Amino acid sequence: MTGTERPKRTIGRLMTLVRMPVCVLLVGLLCSSLYALQQHRANNRLAQERLFRASQEMADTLSRRLYSYEHGLRGMRGVIITAGEHGINRRVVSRYNQSRSIDREFPGVRGFGFIRRVPADGVDAFVETARQENPRFAVRIIADNPAESYIIQYIEPVRHNRQAVGLDIASEPHRWLAATRSARSGNPTLTGPITLVQAKNVPQRSFLILLPAYREGLPMATPYQREKAVFGWAYAPVISDEVIHAIGLNEQDYALSIADIGDGGELDPFYRSPQPDADIVPGLARSMRRNILGRQWLIEVQARQGFLTDLNLRSPWLSYLYGILSTL
Repeated sequence: MTGTERPKRTIGRLMTLVRMPVCVLLVGLLCSSLYALQQHRANNRLAQERLFRASQEMADTLSRRLYSYEHGLRGMRGVIITAGEHGINRRVVSRYNQSRSIDREFPGVRGFGFIRRVPADGVDAFVETARQENPRFAVRIIADNPAESYIIQYIEPVRHNRQAVGLDIASEPHRWLAATRSARSGNPTLTGPITLVQAKNVPQRSFLILLPAYREGLPMATPYQREKAVFGWAYAPVISDEVIHAIGLNEQDYALSIADIGDGGELDPFYRSPQPDADIVPGLARSMRRNILGRQWLIEVQARQGFLTDLNLRSPWLSYLYGILSTL
């Protein structure tokens, strides 16, 4: 072996010795990266699945809660029909409300009452009759209403709703539309978001639920006939914030937002979780539609950092680190 060949063989051995660990290191880095990526995807898939189930459960719970108010409303209508169109009075309405534990049975509901349908030329006579029972009774409007009136005659407990007594709900579009749709369908119907005159501190975050009362003996085969047969509505004012608070939303783990979808597809947001949005997890959200008493709602649930903490997911960075250490 010549003197020139000996250094070349030595260099070759050194290159072989260096090449092997470098290859192992590169393969280890690649495998660790792939494993970390797989862990990230698995975490994201699990988080999305858990959020989907949680959001569906929240939407279903909210829907069931609002539909449960129909029982109280039908009870109120039964009292109205039993008393008769001209026999309904404040004592009858008060007795019904006293028979229910409203705060416990129907959280968010301010009470149950009766709205009377009054022709445009019969308002003065109606007010005169109403003042025989309540001398301070007066009709109030939100906007000019030259057509027939839908006047809140009774609402109990009156101490929470005094400002609503005498209000002509036909003088405001959301209330009028819900009353008309309810009359035509015969079903309990929710208004769009409104501001209750007795709860102005929560603007555009309240609703009325209306259920029609029909005169007996009249044909009701078509929507037009049903509308003509209505003499009034059982109704309940509802505050959305109180309803949502009662379902026990975990504000530490989720942010909830709800919007009413108008007939033209426009969104009217009326609820947003009061907690700050700083800890919301980007890209981890679910949206769904629900038919709520004749209205379409868009419900969105976003995950907060507390939601991820509760899942106790394995960190992809730790997986990557373990792979690197194993490689070394």
